Amino acid sequence: MKKLSLLLIPLVLCACSQDWSSGLQTAQGPARPQASDAMAALPSPPSGVQAGRASSFAAYPDRGALAHYTRNVPDRKTGAYTWHAAELSEAHAFRAIATGEMTFEAPDGTPIKLAYQRHIEHPDGNWSWVGEAEDGSGQTAVITFGPDAAFGTIPQGNDLPPLRLTLADGRAWVVSADKGMLGEIRNQATHPDGPDFLVPPRDPVAASSASGQVMHAASAPVSAAATTSATTVIDVLVGYTNGFASSKGSQSAAVTRIRNLVDITNQAYVSSQINAELRLVHSMQVTFPDNTSNNDALEKLTGFRAPSTQTTPDPAFSALRAARETYGADLVALVRKFNDPENDGCGVAWLLGGGMTGIAPSDEYFAYSVVSDGQDAGDDGKTYFCREETFAHEIGHNLGSQHDIETSKDDDGDPQPGAYSYSYGYKTSAAAGDFYTIMAYGDSGQASYRVFSNPSLTTCGGRACGSATADNARSINNTASIIAGFRPSAVSADAGRNDIDGDGLSDLVWRYAPNGVVQTWYMQGLGIRAYRNDALSNSYRFVGKGDLDGDGLMDLIWQGSDYRLLIWRSTGSGFQQISRSGMNSDWRLESVADINRDGRADLIWRQLSSGYVQYWLMNSAQISSYRTLAQSKTYSFLAAGDFNGDGYADIAWRKVDNRVAIWTGNGSTFKEASLNGLNRDWAVIDAFDVNGDGRSDLVWRHGPTGTVQYWLMNGTSLMSYRNLAQSTTYRYLGSGDFDGDGIEDMAWHKVDSRVAIWKGNRSTFRENSFNGLNRSYWTTLQ
Repeated sequence: MKKLSLLLIPLVLCACSQDWSSGLQTAQGPARPQASDAMAALPSPPSGVQAGRASSFAAYPDRGALAHYTRNVPDRKTGAYTWHAAELSEAHAFRAIATGEMTFEAPDGTPIKLAYQRHIEHPDGNWSWVGEAEDGSGQTAVITFGPDAAFGTIPQGNDLPPLRLTLADGRAWVVSADKGMLGEIRNQATHPDGPDFLVPPRDPVAASSASGQVMHAASAPVSAAATTSATTVIDVLVGYTNGFASSKGSQSAAVTRIRNLVDITNQAYVSSQINAELRLVHSMQVTFPDNTSNNDALEKLTGFRAPSTQTTPDPAFSALRAARETYGADLVALVRKFNDPENDGCGVAWLLGGGMTGIAPSDEYFAYSVVSDGQDAGDDGKTYFCREETFAHEIGHNLGSQHDIETSKDDDGDPQPGAYSYSYGYKTSAAAGDFYTIMAYGDSGQASYRVFSNPSLTTCGGRACGSATADNARSINNTASIIAGFRPSAVSADAGRNDIDGDGLSDLVWRYAPNGVVQTWYMQGLGIRAYRNDALSNSYRFVGKGDLDGDGLMDLIWQGSDYRLLIWRSTGSGFQQISRSGMNSDWRLESVADINRDGRADLIWRQLSSGYVQYWLMNSAQISSYRTLAQSKTYSFLAAGDFNGDGYADIAWRKVDNRVAIWTGNGSTFKEASLNGLNRDWAVIDAFDVNGDGRSDLVWRHGPTGTVQYWLMNGTSLMSYRNLAQSTTYRYLGSGDFDGDGIEDMAWHKVDSRVAIWKGNRSTFRENSFNGLNRSYWTTLQ
């Protein structure tokens, strides 16, 4: 799995924070963007969201609050819950990104203020607004918007249950709950008489018969993941039943709800100081009944009956299990419509590493969970909603986490640990705060906090959210990297390309023509988080960029008038200068790419007099080795990229007859194959992965019209292409993943000097713009 930084908050350009470094002399004056220009307008909708959806859902105008109650639709009562019909204003959520505050009016008219933290965009058009209650309680809100639905919870404070935002009968409802009546509900979801997990066999022979590998116990925590600042990405596949989709009204709404569940989980990781992130690589509908026990569904999905019997997986899950291999999912979850008492609770999962047996790669066989979602009335006539954190809870079992110590006890009263002795959730007495965390089962009337137990947190009503023996966060930080290795990643994530500061977002670097000043923009979606200025003599010209030392940060390469190279090695907060010998005027640096798949970018040179190619295998500013390859002078260099997705750099050339020659690399040399090309009115402006298949694609521009055409490549074959209209007045600035969603975007400089970001969605692009630098003097380094 690739390790990415968590998605950061895309904001419009606001008052800039400058980051000065002693590594280079800094320059002021001409490079400072004007704050007054930056704040000229509120942001457009999140760039992945179409302005003005075709659906009328959440289309209520912004009148100062997210929800407007529909008084002509009577309230509904379902036991402890009261449903209030509402119209939603997605426009208010957009504005709350810029203003930093969302207002949600409770059904009794009380205004609830939520402080904006971040928002999360998804390639399918769903997006989530994440905020925190302004009352200091530490309670969070995750509200997910889709084309046909919206889901979320809103903390009320004052010791009241949170409001639930949900969908029924094709419309939005705000659901409030009576705390006293909730405390009277007793079922397998609220007061289980057995565990909501199964434990894989501890016998290595039984495990190997299931998975083909022997499971090894781990006697001590794996601590590497706990100390790294990088985020371990765990790929998740979610199947949802036809009954679940029907209960939401459509597959589209079902997917929005699944996005909401995943985003709730990821926000809980952030709030809990867990360096892990779930990435939903695919979701799909399966035909399977909802009115059976979750244990039965889990065993049929897994192909294993606890405690030790291997079975044949139910054919209903054949496509879902095959999709796990296609999409490289480390974990698989099945989401069902809640049926009480048939489901026998709100979920079940395999507790990997249970009993401190450790988690090994062989446990991939048991990386499954089943989640019930929604409400139902039990045999006692009392209606119950499954917890919004149920998905996070069951995935927590897959990650080796156990319930609170009291709930975990067996019939003999002995606690049953998870992967480690401290892998318990946390529940306190009334005297100690009277609350519980995600992995715990709360007692009637207790407050719930959307965090995993962690004694270093004090956001649970001002008290510690865990103890030395209840630390789910530490446990998950230890196990996440093992889980993330269950399957090789099959979904491309190009976040980090052109990333100067290592936050997982691509950045832009500018040059000021009059005096050579370099300005770095640290990007956040549709704006910049910060910028820095560095002075550099105009005697140095920019020749390339790439990660020369494999630290995940983009380095810059300059060539002086004496032809020596000046390497600007990024430190994340500035640059370190390293000078080294270069090549004479007969050689031109064509590109920077990883020739030998060692994780470090290499230099590709071309001799003008002969056409020969020489590549330098780099280790930071040092040359490990080099090689010279013959090439005809009649070939024009187009771009370097990984066109077949094998990790080795390939090179694209234009032949004299306009055919495109692809040099496919193998780490040391290249093999050529040709395909038909475009005439000389077309020029390649970039090579990057447009559609997220892990292979670089060629991006062309037509000089006379400005039209952009991208070629989706598969090695030396052109799979398909697409033309995109573009004005000739737009100047190309570069590409990258500017908002961290794993999809490549493009940047342009408009004639009015605004920067236009083409937000990619793997097939086309949607434009949003913000104030930029004067294009008469500033250009980007490409």
